[in-house]
Amino acid sequence: MSRRHWCLLMDSSTWRVMDLTDKGLVTEVGLAGSESPTDAAWTVFQDLGYDGGDVLLALPSVICLTGQIPISRLPPRADDQTKLFLLEDLLPVAAEEVTADFLSSPSRILGVAVVTEPLRQTIEQLENLGLSIHSIVPWSLLAAHDWIHQRGEADVLVASRPSGVEIIEMAEGRICGWSVADSEKELQWRLAALAADVGRALAVVSDASPPTGDSNRWIASASSWDAAALATAGQVMSGSMSPLIELRRDRLEGAATSRALRGYVRMFQFTTALLLLTMLAGVLWQAARYSRMADDYVSRQQRLFQQILPGQPIPAGIRSRLESERARLRTQQESAAKIPGRDSALLTLVQFLRGVPTSIRIKVNGLAVAGHQVNVRSEVRTPGDASTFVQALRDAGFQVKIPRSVRSGESYAVDFDAQLNPVLRTGADLP
Repeated sequence: MSRRHWCLLMDSSTWRVMDLTDKGLVTEVGLAGSESPTDAAWTVFQDLGYDGGDVLLALPSVICLTGQIPISRLPPRADDQTKLFLLEDLLPVAAEEVTADFLSSPSRILGVAVVTEPLRQTIEQLENLGLSIHSIVPWSLLAAHDWIHQRGEADVLVASRPSGVEIIEMAEGRICGWSVADSEKELQWRLAALAADVGRALAVVSDASPPTGDSNRWIASASSWDAAALATAGQVMSGSMSPLIELRRDRLEGAATSRALRGYVRMFQFTTALLLLTMLAGVLWQAARYSRMADDYVSRQQRLFQQILPGQPIPAGIRSRLESERARLRTQQESAAKIPGRDSALLTLVQFLRGVPTSIRIKVNGLAVAGHQVNVRSEVRTPGDASTFVQALRDAGFQVKIPRSVRSGESYAVDFDAQLNPVLRTGADLP
């Protein structure tokens, strides 16, 4: 079910709350003057079952400022800011102090303005209470909008209001002027001036009797002023019609923007709070986990200490004691590793014998082994046998210098020194 639409009329002496449908008024409640009309209005909204729907804020004529700007004064493609500074010459306040909207006609532009700050504060109070202000429109222009559709041939719309007689000027079916006459005499004078301006009698739509002796043509109104305004308000809030003047803009739009974002801000705040709570829960869980791990590590250190140093009392700083014991053992291991090992001549001799080739005849005349050094004096039949002998020892892991070969009768004397390769000195590869 869609939300209902509402209207709040801020008359000078009485505020009125109206529950709208597309056809106009459903409920209307008068608000007597009070110290806080915004609080009183909110109470009435609640009593009527306000459901958060959009509210049209209708302004009385007494707080609206108007002025007519001739089309000839406007530069080509003039924007609203340019129009506002031209309107400033016709207003009793500076342009910076008002919010204004403009309505174009063939010869003039009607500017409608309202002093920003007091209205902004009222809107902020209403929205802080919970109202959703959707549109800000002068009440009289809502009525005029309805009358334009009913009596498009009129030159002037006239309505008797508590604040005076509303005079709305028309030009080719468009509103081009809006003013308030304080008395019947002033009304008569303004109508005469308008008639002289157009050069003929005026067609006047009014909800009152014509002034005495008036020569203009008065057309009976088909509906009252307030009923016409309510009909237009219902259409504006239903989205089937746009208001002629919309003051929910510029600095008066800021509150609407913040309210539109309020739901997102609250969602962001809720999400942030939830995220923080989740992070806090995660930190607490992690802290409990670390505490359990610390307790487990202490238990393991105590068991390790009892295994390594049985019978000794468990100190307060178990870890530092264990680290000191570990450092002491490492020092002892390093000291033991630095003790030089003894060279084994027997291992060198075994490796030498493993390297002697069996495919040639070798006569060993002398063999001296000292540690890893071997001195060989031998005889072979040919120089090729000498090379085979040396290469076999090299393959067995010895470093052999180039031998000295000397012919001795039918054989060759071969003398050389060999040194066992360091990687084989431990005897790890020996049988």
